[in-house]
Amino acid sequence: MIGSSLLSPMAAALGIGAAAGAAIGAVIAARRGAIAGGLVGGIGSALWAYLLATGVVRSDTIGFVTPVAALSCGLMAGFFFAFSVAVMTALAQQPPPAGMATMQAINIAVFNPVFGTAFTATPVLCVLVMIDSLLRWDEPDALCVLVGGTLYLIGTLGVTAMFNVPRNDALAAVQPTAQGSAVLWSRYLREWTAWNHVRTAAAFAAAAWLTVALLGGVGK
Repeated sequence: MIGSSLLSPMAAALGIGAAAGAAIGAVIAARRGAIAGGLVGGIGSALWAYLLATGVVRSDTIGFVTPVAALSCGLMAGFFFAFSVAVMTALAQQPPPAGMATMQAINIAVFNPVFGTAFTATPVLCVLVMIDSLLRWDEPDALCVLVGGTLYLIGTLGVTAMFNVPRNDALAAVQPTAQGSAVLWSRYLREWTAWNHVRTAAAFAAAAWLTVALLGGVGK
């Protein structure tokens, strides 16, 4: 039977995992993916919290997860940064049909096993360390871990699911030579790139906070 002292961290874990899973699922498979991802993420995270809280999994045995999470956040930040400072600028300099067609091709090619693994694993790692931090809240690095994970889940994963992917879908539905496509492309360049700046900054900030956690955290 689950004691009352475990209900709060398990409830928090369920919420964090469900939100992250839904966002990942939405990026991969739209509404159905969001539902499936939310269920898997919520249940898995609640179970993870239970295993940590009951000592089945010892917190000190997952010490390697935080540095891997920090590196993963940094990796994704670098990937998005390249789009903000180079890729989108280059595409904007092309004739609209050419730039639009190239971006459509990129959005298809990016769904490959390498990027898919990095994209999926990073928020999962963040969720794992965030739940662990909630269960050892008195330790100085716990706040840094929670802030770093939250920044990534909301500022990078959430922004991707809510703002970048819908624009990708809208772009994919239009032929580059269709009437009015140039207007759509111009708006896409402006709005998609602005949100990409946001998720880039959030991923960098997440990596920084997780790195501070590795260095001992901050006093409370």
